[in-house]
Amino acid sequence: MAPAEAGTARGVTRRLFLPCLLNFLLSISYGGLLGFLALYGSEAHLENVAYFFLFNAVAVVIVRPLSGRIYDRFGPAALLIPGSLFVMGGLLLLSFASSTAALFPAALCYGIGFGSMQPSLQTWMIQSVEPRQRGMANGMFLNSLDLGVAAGSMLLGMIALYTSYAVMYRFSILAPGLLLVLYLQSWLSSAVPG
Repeated sequence: MAPAEAGTARGVTRRLFLPCLLNFLLSISYGGLLGFLALYGSEAHLENVAYFFLFNAVAVVIVRPLSGRIYDRFGPAALLIPGSLFVMGGLLLLSFASSTAALFPAALCYGIGFGSMQPSLQTWMIQSVEPRQRGMANGMFLNSLDLGVAAGSMLLGMIALYTSYAVMYRFSILAPGLLLVLYLQSWLSSAVPG
């Protein structure tokens, strides 16, 4: 690789580091949902816990077209800040769910947050690079997603082993909380768009 190309690659990697990190943190809680929701349902005596995924998907489908328009008009801050709060709220509601009906607001809340944040992070990454580097940006987006799901499953599984699944979901709030803090710090210092 020529020195100029190496410098360009380092610059691109630097520009993509923050949104990759944020996507990784967002995906940690998703790993906890994919890996342990059925077990949490058994522990909490919740019938039909799969309804969480149904209502989560409905919220994602509804919010994604709207989030695209919001992103285009106001930038990522308009979605990442409230989206983090929605994800945290959804996880908190889930951790206290005592009936199948209680899963609905938790799923809708989580879906609104996740459904608005994930495409915002991907768009931000794609817009941060030259058109010929979009494949690399998409690859980094998907890698950070997969890594977050895997890390979330492992870390949250260890927490559940020593506590309970409800406590595990409360701990998982730390990941989107850290996402929010890191983004706000960068946004307020004008280091990121939005």
